Amino acid sequence: MVEVTFEVPERLLGQFYIAVGSALKNARLVSREPDVMDWDLMAFDGELATMVWRKFSPRAQAVFSVLMDNPGEAIPADELAAKIGLANGRHGLAGVVAWPSRQCAEVHRVPLFRYEAPEKPGGAGTYWMDPRTAKLFLAARDRHLALQAEVRAVGH
Repeated sequence: MVEVTFEVPERLLGQFYIAVGSALKNARLVSREPDVMDWDLMAFDGELATMVWRKFSPRAQAVFSVLMDNPGEAIPADELAAKIGLANGRHGLAGVVAWPSRQCAEVHRVPLFRYEAPEKPGGAGTYWMDPRTAKLFLAARDRHLALQAEVRAVGH
């Protein structure tokens, strides 16, 4: 892998992430890298989900919490960004979900969210989470919160 650094106009950031993600996905399909699987197919996915959830930034956890609390519901990118207070709207949202997508791929799983591209150029796409994945990650979030509460209780 080669690290590449350059500037992208802020207004194009979301499109940039989508294009790079698509290119990487296509390259992965051509290469013989291990396949990624859907969540909740293996018995240990609960522990895996908890491990991955702990790696997500607080903003990513906030995004996914909204999706988990509304399973199966497609939420427009700008609306989702506004719900968690992202100043850069859909472009900021694309940046927030980029690392979690990589973190899921590291454990050979698809991203926990789904993205539907906009029908019209320049429009906002929608994000959603299927109910099975939402249930799995709701449990992961609850385990993580319980662990944090235990740590705080022991520390005081």
